[in-house]
This record gives sequence, structure tokens and C-alpha cells, in this order.
Amino acid sequence: MPTETTVETPVFLRNSERTTYRECRLHWQWKYVRRLQAPTARSALSFGRVAHKALELYYPPGRKRGLHPAESFEKMMVAEPGITSQWDDEGNRHDPTELGVAMFNAYVDEYGDDDHIEIIAPEMPLAVDVYDKRGNYLCTWVGRSDACYRDLSASNRKHGDRLGFLEHKTAKQIENNLRVNSGYGDQAEGYWWGGSIVLKHRKLLKPGQSVDHVLVNWLRKGMPDTRPVNFEGHRLNKPTKDALLAFCASQDIFVPKKPTVPILSGIITELGFDPAQLGEPSKNQGSELF
Repeated sequence: MPTETTVETPVFLRNSERTTYRECRLHWQWKYVRRLQAPTARSALSFGRVAHKALELYYPPGRKRGLHPAESFEKMMVAEPGITSQWDDEGNRHDPTELGVAMFNAYVDEYGDDDHIEIIAPEMPLAVDVYDKRGNYLCTWVGRSDACYRDLSASNRKHGDRLGFLEHKTAKQIENNLRVNSGYGDQAEGYWWGGSIVLKHRKLLKPGQSVDHVLVNWLRKGMPDTRPVNFEGHRLNKPTKDALLAFCASQDIFVPKKPTVPILSGIITELGFDPAQLGEPSKNQGSELF
């Protein structure tokens, strides 16, 4: 029953606490029973918090998108002088503001307006009272989804609304295969269970329906890869002189004596071809940003 608990001293159970309990009972005891915390906030968590806020402003209720997240992120970082340099998965060090702005510019370039997404509520709070079989109160499960949304590409009259939750994550690496017993899988499982109860209570889901999915929206900490891409989607190295000469020969293009790579590239460009496409696919294709 997703109502406010009526007990005098509610016991709140959060996803983070469940995960910590599974991973290390001693860590759980220190953090949630003895209330021991690290003296300083971790820079990575602060970076992620600002990124979450930028996405919250970008995804307001409805289908129309808000302020560009790169602009929001840059403005909010002015008030966050304590966030230090961030590191990507290859060990490169980045200025946090420059990194975040680049990530969000690439994010919008990748997904555009996301016009199939209709936000029902950003930062939706979730709470479900949990009782045993005899009706004794045990705890109140609580969570806060980054957004509850309607997937317009899959919703229809026959099958009804397809509702899901968005969970934004900034990290060095993207966890492609979420497990139920991992931190993020555990969170998704809780949102699917508790979120379905809350949405039914709010009349957003009909009896028998449940949350369709939890979409983990990964943003990997990394600068956009500016290398050219061929029609197969492979990142290309810079074309060699031999490759440019071979192309000119195949097209009967006049080549001056002792041509350099810039000269050959200029000739090919003037004739309406893209010399960058003559590079070989790189052995290092890089990691997906999103």
C-alpha cells in the first residue's frame, strides 16, 4: 500500500542500503547503523550530482525539452569549485567543466529531442510500506527515480501506456550487462517492483499492468571521438600518402611531382571527394559514450 506510513517511527529502507548490506555487512553497520561517513565528499559523486541536475532540467514534464544540459552544467559548475579533475577509462585527466560540457553536447547530438519520450515526473519519489503476512509493519521502502516517462513509440490503445523509469548514470565505464545482484540491477529491480505499486496507486497504471522497464541512461566520462567514420560505422585513421596516391590513380587525377599529404588531400577535396574516408579502420575503435 503506497501511502504514508502511520507508525510513529518509520523505518526507511533505501536501494543503496540494500546493496551495501549485500556487499558488506560491516560496511552496512558502519554507514547505516552507526552513521559513520567519510569526512569529505567524493569528487566523482559531486560531478554526477551536477550532471543529474542538468538532465533533470533538460527533461521537464511533457515532451518539450528544457535548457540544453551543457549550458546548465556549465552554469552550475561555477558554484562547485570543490570538484576536481575527472578521469576517463583510459587514464586521461580532464577538467571537470570541459568534460561535462563536451559530454552533454555529444549527448544531445546523439539523441536529439528524444521526441518519443514524454516525461510524467522528473525526480519522482517512491515509497511503499512493507508488512509481514500478519499485517505487522516492517519498513518503508523508498527511492527516487530520475524520471518516470511514457514511451510514445510503444504505447498504443490496444496495449495501453508503456511506462518506464529513467536512471541517469555517469561513470568511467558502461556496465553493459546489469545483474540483479549488482548495485544498478538491484536498484532497477526495486523500481520495477515499488514503482509499479506507486503508479497503480496514482492511477497511471491499470490493474494487471506493471512498469515496463527501467532504462539505465549511461553517460561515460570521455571526450567525443572526432575521428571520421566510414559507412560501416568504423572509426578511421588519417589516410596515408600511399592511400591518397592510389585513389588519385584510380580516378585518373593529375598529381604534381613530389606531392605531400596536404596537397593530395586538397586536390581530392576540390574534386568533391572526402580524403578522410580513405583512411584505414583503426584497431582502437574506442568505447561507446552512451
